[in-house]
Amino acid sequence: MSDETPEIAAVIGQPAQPMPLEPELDEARKELVALIAHITRGQDGTVITCVPGLQVYCISKPDGPKHAFATPALGLIAQGSKRIIVGDDIYVYDPMHYLVTSVDLPVCGQVCVTSDNEPYLGVRLELALDEIGELIRDEKLPAKANAPASRGMYVNRIAMPVLEPVLRLLRLLDTPEDVPIMAPLIKREIMYRLLVNGEGARLRQIALQDSHTQRIAKAISALRMNYAQSLRVEDMRARCT
Repeated sequence: MSDETPEIAAVIGQPAQPMPLEPELDEARKELVALIAHITRGQDGTVITCVPGLQVYCISKPDGPKHAFATPALGLIAQGSKRIIVGDDIYVYDPMHYLVTSVDLPVCGQVCVTSDNEPYLGVRLELALDEIGELIRDEKLPAKANAPASRGMYVNRIAMPVLEPVLRLLRLLDTPEDVPIMAPLIKREIMYRLLVNGEGARLRQIALQDSHTQRIAKAISALRMNYAQSLRVEDMRARCT
């Protein structure tokens, strides 16, 4: 189990028990629910928005666990919860928490709903690693303590500095003519907030080309791109250094 989120540890298949939100955060969550419902029009499925890398989800009848490759992204939930299994670690997040994936990882995920009348509502925003790297190299970025090696995924408690720009990004969908100029600015703000909030030091690992997490990510990417070919250990070592 990942040591950064022991308070939300759970066993897959058991519903997460949501904790109450502070009044300001609860109002923001309600707006997030309304925005996702507006974007999805209350219909099940995935909506790929006009903001590059931004997707919203509505799932009323979730299936069982599904295997997939997680790519660098921020995950937020307005209703329901989700469990992600990476190896022996289980990550659970809900409206009180957000999930950050900083490298490509093979995962098994499962969505849970709290009731038949409240579907799972979620947001996924792809993270641009090159832009995060630029922020990390900026000498004006507030310093953070070094983080221990991790699998490239972590769950952190939600905070208004992270949630508020996500809401602005979703509101932007009502004025698509503003997206080309405003969306990159808001996305950059979100990435900055992730770097300075909570476990942001773990996200900074992606800038360390020789980090353990980065080497694993390179190996996974090589396997994904060359899954139909034979790969020698020497070739894999060269790709990952």
